[in-house]
Amino acid sequence: MGKARIAAVIALAALGGGGAAPAAAGAPESGGPPSRSAPAVGGPRPVAPPPASLRIGHTAVPDPVVIGGQAVYTVTVTNIGDTAAEGVTITGALDEHVAPGPLPDGCGLAGRTITCGGPSLTIPAGRSVTRSFPVVIDPGLSDGTALVSRAEVSASG
Repeated sequence: MGKARIAAVIALAALGGGGAAPAAAGAPESGGPPSRSAPAVGGPRPVAPPPASLRIGHTAVPDPVVIGGQAVYTVTVTNIGDTAAEGVTITGALDEHVAPGPLPDGCGLAGRTITCGGPSLTIPAGRSVTRSFPVVIDPGLSDGTALVSRAEVSASG
């Protein structure tokens, strides 16, 4: 099966105190519609299983984040398809004003990019996988500074 990739973006305002500010999170996206083979003249042809269909969600707590404080980014990938998603890789690109904390098992850090999963991660149909990443917000930021992080998921099958 072909490789699918979807993404979600989260944008937050960093605040110096307990004040509130609006924040926007990217809406989950899903893969394309399933494709099936049509029967041929003279008899039925095998029907290919529909591909896995993934949705991704990305949140931060607290929202808004506090300058110099800690937050937790959480990425949830849900397989809404009829077949298992195999070789699932979750990738998160951190804003330059965010420092990563300890990573969950099966995740690694290269530069500002966190990667989890890979060939051994399978998400069965109708199931979800969640990964949470603690982060520290740069204490030198000004009130209202926008922080943007991006999460993507890909699957090989």
